[in-house]
Amino acid sequence: MVEMLTVPEKATARLLNGTTYLSTAELTCINGYRLKDGHNNNSATLEHIKCTSDAFGRIRLGCE
Repeated sequence: MVEMLTVPEKATARLLNGTTYLSTAELTCINGYRLKDGHNNNSATLEHIKCTSDAFGRIRLGCE
């Protein structure tokens, strides 16, 4: 089992298929917010993150 997901402010997260290596989490910004600048789509509100060797550590941007 890996470290649990740390959810940024203004977002919710859902573990889609567990907390093992290569499982997926879905990060969704709450209504009225979007993923912060730096994401490929500046109006995106949802991101899928794979669990890798650094757990779910790739959540870097959050919502604004």
